[in-house]
Amino acid sequence: PSNVQIDGESSLQRACTPCVQQLARIPELKDRLGRLSTALQGIGEANLQSQPADGDLDTLVAGCEVSVATLEDLCESQRAALTQVEALKSGMVEQKRQREAVETKLESLQSDLKEKSRAVQAAEEELRLQRQACDQEAAKVRGKEEELRQQRQACEDLKKEAAKVKLREEELRQQRQ
Repeated sequence: PSNVQIDGESSLQRACTPCVQQLARIPELKDRLGRLSTALQGIGEANLQSQPADGDLDTLVAGCEVSVATLEDLCESQRAALTQVEALKSGMVEQKRQREAVETKLESLQSDLKEKSRAVQAAEEELRLQRQACDQEAAKVRGKEEELRQQRQACEDLKKEAAKVKLREEELRQQRQ
């Protein structure tokens, strides 16, 4: 065992051999801590002044702490961004579902429109045939009216003839007397 003076203590403090042997590793640990600080700053792309990789232990630890805080902020930002991405994905899924529903409704309406268009075409064709039949009947009626007019004319002509014959008979009968 040995005694060592520790900052802030008025008297020597006892130190065991294994503890004192760890002091020999301090230069190696400082190098490793410096590289860790530099790596953390690189990962975090810290917009801070770079901490020197060869400073004292407090400076190196402070550099690591700043870098870790920056990385924690980045992680939090990433979590928030992931939450937003998930919300956007959810919104996109809902929009896709709504779009598919609208497309299905549109297809149904288009199908109904085609069916109704066929029904209208069939009704128009039936109407055209009925008009054609009506025109044919009207032509027949006009033909019958003309025939009837001719028959009336013939009847009138016969009546006139009959009246002339009666008149002639009356004349002859009066002449016989």
